[in-house]
Amino acid sequence: MSLQSYGGATRLTNIEIEGQKRSEGFLSFLAEEQRKQAEKDARLMAPVTEALRALRAEQHAVWARPVADLKKLPQSWFADKTPDLGLPRIPQDVIDSFATDKRAAEDMTARIKSETGNFLNNLPARTGWVLSKDAQQRLQLFVQSQVIFQDAAVNQTSLGEMLSWLLDGECFGDSAGYDSALCTVTELEAEPQPELMDDVLRTVDINTQDGSRRLKRATDLEWMRGYAQVIHEFYNYLQDVYGISLRDEDAKFLFGPAGLFEQRGWCICATHLNAARRHAANTGRFVDSEGNPALTVQEVLDSRLAKGELDRPAYVRECMRFQRMNKLDRPVREVKGLYL
Repeated sequence: MSLQSYGGATRLTNIEIEGQKRSEGFLSFLAEEQRKQAEKDARLMAPVTEALRALRAEQHAVWARPVADLKKLPQSWFADKTPDLGLPRIPQDVIDSFATDKRAAEDMTARIKSETGNFLNNLPARTGWVLSKDAQQRLQLFVQSQVIFQDAAVNQTSLGEMLSWLLDGECFGDSAGYDSALCTVTELEAEPQPELMDDVLRTVDINTQDGSRRLKRATDLEWMRGYAQVIHEFYNYLQDVYGISLRDEDAKFLFGPAGLFEQRGWCICATHLNAARRHAANTGRFVDSEGNPALTVQEVLDSRLAKGELDRPAYVRECMRFQRMNKLDRPVREVKGLYL
């Protein structure tokens, strides 16, 4: 057992030693500490789960609009309406080659059309799903947006993920139907499909032990597929770089109902997470145990310039001074003792 400190927060870490014997009292203590930590993590993530559900519903609503309406919209409109499904991406060097090699771009387009056509032709036999012409056009528009705005690589697996996302959000309405009798590739049915959080909430009594277990499993799956990793990295970043360990109220301030992200209509991405950090730091919420805000030296100087506390010449002098010390992009807590 060892104690590790991260930005002022101490955590109990279990170190395995071969042949080590442990008392029942120690094992009970360790289990209780781990349970407390798990409960704290769950509370911190709860507001983000709600934000994720709201974002998912909003994105699904966009792609449930009539196909005729979607076709009339300019391509640029879909830039922030295309969800990141975590699909494999087209290599950047391939994308870069399209600018100078028109033939390469045409070949890629032809391969995507062929792959999508094969997917649709084999869909009933592989899954039992039948898509009308309207539903096929909706899927093709979605595939197109995934390629353009998420650089998604198109293959049978990624097409299946795209179809699943649209089905999960009931984006097809009555234009898609399922008939198990159409399935001829029975081995695909042998693997149970994971339940979705919305389906569990709609069809299962979550007050029972089994319902609670199924809801937790579905929620965990959505986080694994969604934004959990991004949020955890953000929490760790605040702790490791700025010495700030988020509390329950901080998570609710950011991601809860009427929280900062909902108020400003922000999606969960690095740009908006950094904007939230700056906002919380400038308003006195994100400060370490010694009162240092979660800001870089550059961000503090920018704020002082915007408030009129520094004129332009003084601002430039300060930037150059801290740049010479290689501290301009470092957390402000690292320059304690220096005039700032």
